[in-house]
Amino acid sequence: LNVASSYNTDGTLGITYNFTAVAAAGLYTSSSDLARFISAHLNPRNFPGALSGVSLMEMRKPHGFNTGLAIWGLGAILFAETENGEYIFGHDGKNDPAINTSARINPVTGDGFILLETGNDLLATKLASQWTFWQAGTIDIQTLESAIKDMIKLLLPGWIVIALAGIVIGWRKHRAQRV
Repeated sequence: LNVASSYNTDGTLGITYNFTAVAAAGLYTSSSDLARFISAHLNPRNFPGALSGVSLMEMRKPHGFNTGLAIWGLGAILFAETENGEYIFGHDGKNDPAINTSARINPVTGDGFILLETGNDLLATKLASQWTFWQAGTIDIQTLESAIKDMIKLLLPGWIVIALAGIVIGWRKHRAQRV
């Protein structure tokens, strides 16, 4: 098996793990495999024996929602809705040490994005998110989730300070009324 080396975020050579759950955590693929995967989604007639066009359409229709947002088709992440109601879809993967992949498809334009990388935890996902924004004109679900987490990290200390200030002010008023 000809497998590329994995690298840690500090640039040192990482351990190549052999996972028992191959499809979930240790699938070996190449950019060529992923390009064929994207082509099969866009032109199912060119890949006899693969899924039918009807099945592929069903895979990229919303079936899973989070806070009212369509995020899952059948096995595919729905990254962002296009202006005609289709979704840029695909799947990102992440594993240790610092491995990140992304494959995304815009069924409206026929464009696709593939990036397999190692040495950075989320580089493929971040670049794919930028590509999705360029394609759809809106941020994708991955960027939205990350932004919400970042906002909470920024707001939480402020909320704590406001709550503590309220408690102190309330305590002082209560104490002043007793005197």
